[in-house]
Amino acid sequence: MSVFMQPALKMLREAGYDDATENSQRARVLSAYLAERAGLLAEARLHWIDGEEEYRPQLRDLPEELFPPPQHKKTLIKEDVSKPQTKPSHTPVPIRDILTAFMTERDFLEKSQKERIRVVDTFCDITKKDDATTVTAEDAILWKKTRLGTKTFKGENVKPQTIKRDLSVLKSLWDWGKANRLLSFTENPFRGIAPRQKKGTVDPVRPYTGKEAKWILENSRCNRKPFLRWAPWVLAYTGLRLKELMYLRKEHICIIKDINVINLIATKDRPLKTPQSSRIIPLHKDLIKEGFLTYVDSLQNGSLLFPEVTPDTNNDLSGNASKLLGYWIRKKLHIDDPTLSPAHSWRHLFIDMVAMAGATPDIADALSGHEVGTGSARSGYGEGARRKPWETVKIIEKMKSLINGEWE
Repeated sequence: MSVFMQPALKMLREAGYDDATENSQRARVLSAYLAERAGLLAEARLHWIDGEEEYRPQLRDLPEELFPPPQHKKTLIKEDVSKPQTKPSHTPVPIRDILTAFMTERDFLEKSQKERIRVVDTFCDITKKDDATTVTAEDAILWKKTRLGTKTFKGENVKPQTIKRDLSVLKSLWDWGKANRLLSFTENPFRGIAPRQKKGTVDPVRPYTGKEAKWILENSRCNRKPFLRWAPWVLAYTGLRLKELMYLRKEHICIIKDINVINLIATKDRPLKTPQSSRIIPLHKDLIKEGFLTYVDSLQNGSLLFPEVTPDTNNDLSGNASKLLGYWIRKKLHIDDPTLSPAHSWRHLFIDMVAMAGATPDIADALSGHEVGTGSARSGYGEGARRKPWETVKIIEKMKSLINGEWE
């Protein structure tokens, strides 16, 4: 007897063919078929016939006349058909769980993490959704419209550029979720809905004029606080970003090949904006003559350049520094032009002065910390003159003096 006879008999009897025996033609045909295709047994299933409670195996490719519907009814044991059939349960994917995994992988700074958490919390509060798999384009638009009608703590409307920035956070989060097989969607719900600004509604940051720069530098001499005394001078003559300045330590002001410089290197407590931000900036003669190096010598070894400035709630030194400098320039010196940035306008001025001193694009990029050869085939290759002060000092020496009124 074939090893498939017993499975064939069992299969026939379960289907209602109680008269099936080893010698019956029906059993022999089924046994031979099972032997030919061993996978058939796993595929055999009971099913309804014309809506009645009669069953038979779904035996593919077998003679229909050998397997007519049985003449009696068989009770279904495996499931209760009187109960409604339910769909497979949905597995939610919490938005905040995706965010946590995303931030862990990317290792964002604390300030950047808090910003992303704020954006996600606001989205969940507005849409009343926390399951990313249920978020639709309509939810994204609802969030955008609600945010556009929200007032800031100053009573002003949230700006379109703020909404655009927050949208990029959500869009990148969804893209990351899809790439990591946490989400599945045809189109990112946050794509293509950024609010458009009218051209000319936001004025770009402009550099200080020569008159404004001289006024600020002269008045800084009256400040007893080291930060307000020296920050304007260092920013004016080095083009440093405020965050770069705030994380400088005494040892970063040094001498390389007989040139007084600021050696800007990324450290654990002083992240730089980009790899190209690492650079060596020669000190201008006005900064040395003003006594900046004497101040640096007075600091303890390892001290921050301005130890009196404390970190803000995001543990960022540049936060409170920006507030101090902004209040002094806008409120005390009454330079309140909204197109001026109290700190960053110095950087704009420095780049203009470097260009007017005859710097090539590569030298200008090296001094400002921009990518070498941006926009060209050389982009991202080499470090240029970023760490060659004997090359960049030639331009620093040709720069005009702000304190002497040489810059208009």
